[in-house]
Amino acid sequence: PPAQARALGAELPLLSAMASEPSTLPEAAAEDYLTKKAVVRLPKPASLVKFLPLRAALVAQKSSEIALPQALLVVASASGKVRLLAPSGEQLVAFSAGHERPVSLLAVSPSWQKGDTLIATGDSGGTIRVHQVFVKAKTGPIAAPRKEARVSLENDTQFLGASVASALQVSVAFRRSLQVEGVGAGAITALAMASQQGSKYFVVGDSEGKVNVFGLDGAFKSRLDGTSTPGAGIEGFYVHQNQLLFRAGPEWGYIDLENLVVKHVECPDFEGMHVITAVIDSERSWRVLVADEEGTIWVLAVRSARTCRVDYKFPRGLTRAPLDLASIRGFVLALERPGGRGEGPGERGGDERGTASLLALNMSHIGKQEADLTHYPSPVVWKTTHRGVRSWAVFRHRQDSLPEGDLVALLSEDGLEVEIFELLMHLRIDVVGESVLLDPYIMVPCIVAAVLIGVWWHYLKYGRAMVKPSGDAAAPRTS
Repeated sequence: PPAQARALGAELPLLSAMASEPSTLPEAAAEDYLTKKAVVRLPKPASLVKFLPLRAALVAQKSSEIALPQALLVVASASGKVRLLAPSGEQLVAFSAGHERPVSLLAVSPSWQKGDTLIATGDSGGTIRVHQVFVKAKTGPIAAPRKEARVSLENDTQFLGASVASALQVSVAFRRSLQVEGVGAGAITALAMASQQGSKYFVVGDSEGKVNVFGLDGAFKSRLDGTSTPGAGIEGFYVHQNQLLFRAGPEWGYIDLENLVVKHVECPDFEGMHVITAVIDSERSWRVLVADEEGTIWVLAVRSARTCRVDYKFPRGLTRAPLDLASIRGFVLALERPGGRGEGPGERGGDERGTASLLALNMSHIGKQEADLTHYPSPVVWKTTHRGVRSWAVFRHRQDSLPEGDLVALLSEDGLEVEIFELLMHLRIDVVGESVLLDPYIMVPCIVAAVLIGVWWHYLKYGRAMVKPSGDAAAPRTS
């Protein structure tokens, strides 16, 4: 098989280059959790990938004979060409975003229960173009997949023997265009779609450290100061539920879109360190995972903008910069970029041989003592290497629907190949023993008995003195 042939021909690392610390060695093989679903070869180079979540109502439809995907992969190129791929690798639709300048930014609508499924692309001239995606499940019998389509479905665990393209009807329509005023060419640096208090927004960051806020209808709301550091621009946004996280040089924090306020976070034990990436924990929204300029991952507990403390710090040297993070249930995924450590967040880094490393870290190490981790000293669950990665995307599955596998997409450095993986990592919670205080069959009779005993004791102590027998009533005196 080709996979075994590549493994036999791969160059083995030197023993001196291999990690010897038990706390840095993977606990398992990546093949135990990571399954390659498809390898898509593109006709022209792409530059950006994102997973577009589909509405839960569509995924829950029972009319289709196959399991519908929870998300589609959006692949955008600098020329403005946008492709929508199924997780199995099938191309569903392709369209031109209509930009006159090179596309440098891509954003998708979050997992909105209600609302439109949107794709926003931004170019170097400050123009944002928004397209709406319509996805509907086809009814009736599903056509057999073409012979060439079966190649990408050989190792697919969710769509065996059927074509997703034959079960979904996908179309795209242009909605509106936004223009960021007051910025030069190539000055917009970050783009996101967020929702707070039921309102939806487009948020654009620029190289001057400004945050431009637009409404869902395209109306301009405000231009906020994201940083006070000279020469620092907005480097990225991260959206999780109703929270919008930003980072700009040494500063980072949250943006309140409802009140149009930027809230900077100050951590006493983390001051003076440059944040190269920051994400919000998918399980605990008050926990933020950040990586510094050396690639060390910190876990911060942020209860408010003025209440921040360091909960945990992963071992130094476990990961290296430049680094990208993604949070899934119980774990954090880290992508080490190739090319050695760069001087800035926009430069390449990582492995000098040009390979990128993808690894999963166990979040259960947080709060544990060293004695509790005797059997599992390393937080690294698995680690795998890939060729240079230009862009990547991670999709977390919804807890209330199937399939339960998360998705990972890696775009090669040349932009001509997309690898789609299914990540099967489930968080298992072992209950040592349930307390009898939580058993209603024991606690309810005990509470009733305690109340009756209290009432009886109160009657024995005070009741007899308060109640006077009728025979002891004094008769009125007569003269």
